[in-house]
Amino acid sequence: MIERQINALNDLPEAAQEALEKGELNEKHGRALGRLKSPVEQEIMLETIQKNQLSGSETEMLLRLLQEETELPEQVSADQ
Repeated sequence: MIERQINALNDLPEAAQEALEKGELNEKHGRALGRLKSPVEQEIMLETIQKNQLSGSETEMLLRLLQEETELPEQVSADQ
């Protein structure tokens, strides 16, 4: 399990790995970034974390909210 977590952190974009090494991000940030599907999404979230100085918990909460928003089915009118 630990090996899988380390591999997931190693798969992050270079900027995120550097931020982890410098202590600007913690493991919780790294795990949250790793749940994003594309490197572009990871880079955007990294910028958001750094710009807003989000904690690991705040980052996870933001990701949950974004995922819930994108997973909601479209509203279907009762008339249809």
